[in-house]
Amino acid sequence: QAGDVVTNITFKSGATAADTPTNWWFALYSSASTPALLAQTADQTTTAWAANTAKTVALATAQTITSPGIYYAAIMMKATATVTLLGRTVALAGASTGSITGQAVLARTSGSSLTDTAPATIATPTTSALVAYAVLT
Repeated sequence: QAGDVVTNITFKSGATAADTPTNWWFALYSSASTPALLAQTADQTTTAWAANTAKTVALATAQTITSPGIYYAAIMMKATATVTLLGRTVALAGASTGSITGQAVLARTSGSSLTDTAPATIATPTTSALVAYAVLT
């Protein structure tokens, strides 16, 4: 909501732990039609992430939400095997785009070859059937 201050992002892993991570971080993106990067956490590099474990990581800079809308909590992990995420799988990826024209997409995948820095925007996203559960505090 407008006026909320976001300091941390939390995601919870599912049944699969990270296997030999080399980079992972969280980021917060705006509600713009092409979501823009607002803030990112530090790269967690090789920090372990076990299965069924919540990870709360602080943003480099706290963000005050200035207008209502859908904001995107992002996760990037480069590892031999990435964590699975706690969330909800919808029947098909198209279901996360909503039913009414203009509704925001709930889950997207975007980018490849990322390492320690979040991209400036979420460009050329692909709609995902997994809507991950994220907590912003």
